[in-house]
Amino acid sequence: MIETVLFDLDDTILDFHRAEHIALSKTLTEMGIDACEKNIALYSEINSAQWKLLELGKLTREEVMRSRFELFFKSINVTRSVDKAKELYEGF
Repeated sequence: MIETVLFDLDDTILDFHRAEHIALSKTLTEMGIDACEKNIALYSEINSAQWKLLELGKLTREEVMRSRFELFFKSINVTRSVDKAKELYEGF
């Protein structure tokens, strides 16, 4: 009898990259930031690096959720609410 079934959702059942792109585009637009491909690619690069630090035990999940936006905003030289970005992104 099968007791446990695991599903690998990221890029197997769900198109994680497309979902990220859509959520980030909506978040940036809502915050008055250009949702151009350059900005989306930069965010994705920063986001991936932060998740790698989590895997290495150097950051917590909550630190990743905040630092990715902090680093992104700093990289594009804008001042926006990290908490608002996090809230919008997770909602989308």
